[in-house]
Amino acid sequence: MSTTSARALRTLALSTALLLGLGGCAATSAPAKHSTLQFRPVIATVSDPGSAPLSEEELAMLDELDCAVPEAPPATAGVEPVAACGDDGEGYLLGPTELDSVDVASATASPMSDGTTQDWGVMVSLDADDTARLADLTARLVAQPAGDPRNRLALVLGGRVISAPSVQAAITGGQVLIMGRFTEESAKRLAASLGG
Repeated sequence: MSTTSARALRTLALSTALLLGLGGCAATSAPAKHSTLQFRPVIATVSDPGSAPLSEEELAMLDELDCAVPEAPPATAGVEPVAACGDDGEGYLLGPTELDSVDVASATASPMSDGTTQDWGVMVSLDADDTARLADLTARLVAQPAGDPRNRLALVLGGRVISAPSVQAAITGGQVLIMGRFTEESAKRLAASLGG
């Protein structure tokens, strides 16, 4: 793995951990076995509509989204923007699906330590085609201003945003580390649901 890819992987993992940690999310459940993983750009969030001009329809989608309701509608694959809830409780306006039905080569749950706590994460390895598509997508997102929602990449599983970290470098190595407040059990369920 190149130095740039390793740095991008660490950045994605750290950003994911920080975002999920700040959201107070306890990732204790995972979708059913072999769920479809999607990668979608974030356009805006309920808490931060960002600097991009939003259409009246997009603003209405964000206004109508209520992530406190357990039956909040799931994100579906498509070319149109869609509003979706995240496991962190945040509401997201997502751009078109850029990688759908991602071909996960492997997904492995493993302990992650930051020196003070030991949470669990899931390392996802993509096939060659999806690796190239992810590299293109993250190269576009990293060009967006830091701190803007459009600089974030949503990982959608089972219709919910499981993570939406900021992208600080193109991810060219085809490996994505999903971190948060996973227990050993929930990380293993997530890995299994991804085909690991």
